[in-house]
Amino acid sequence: MSAHLSPANASCPKVMAATLAVAALVGISGCSEEPACNLDASAIAMQVFVIDRDEEVEVDVVLEAIEDGASTPLVLCTQDDELTVNGEAMKLVRVLGQLYYVATFESAQAEYNVEFTRKSATHVATVEPPPGFTIDAPALDSSHSRSADLAVSWSPAWDGQLAEVAVEDAIGSTCIDGLGVHDDVEDDGEHVFEAGRLTGMDAACEVDLVITRASAGVVPSELHPRSDIFAIVSRRRPFLSSP
Repeated sequence: MSAHLSPANASCPKVMAATLAVAALVGISGCSEEPACNLDASAIAMQVFVIDRDEEVEVDVVLEAIEDGASTPLVLCTQDDELTVNGEAMKLVRVLGQLYYVATFESAQAEYNVEFTRKSATHVATVEPPPGFTIDAPALDSSHSRSADLAVSWSPAWDGQLAEVAVEDAIGSTCIDGLGVHDDVEDDGEHVFEAGRLTGMDAACEVDLVITRASAGVVPSELHPRSDIFAIVSRRRPFLSSP
């Protein structure tokens, strides 16, 4: 993932990079953590993920020490460090070996500014999130045959940008082969999955249409080049997929 990108430059690879980065967050290990107290900023990578799933917005920040290509999760120094997003203090989370900082917002913000302050220096990463949207079709809990075209639509469109449009089966389900399909498309508000794209067992099951937009922001140049900030807006619509 590349740093120092503006939101206007978000494109198909950026949608994929952002969504994959969020998925990879669950694999970050905190088994061998260390405080950032004595590290130069250039040795610290800050990775920020702003995730808007409609109900609320979650901001996750991973701090890592980078040395000889290897990374080690960092914890803040209690006396000298501060980590905030839009002025809200972020809380450390340790779950099943994972280590990151979290803050939540009840509604989307026009911009997210993550400030990492250490002693007298403040390093700010900024991102403008993609615009929110609503899935219009298929209708909630409607039924659609896999042997027919599936037309999906959402509004408003995001002119000049790209979106990931997917139909996903539940993890562990054997109804849909490969857990579904994913397309990267122009964000013009409509897309068609042709008949036969979804295949699976001879049974009906609930699946989800998932549409994702992503934008990349700007990270301070004094941090390690692995630093990134992404904002993701994702919407989900369940429906019944039948043979």
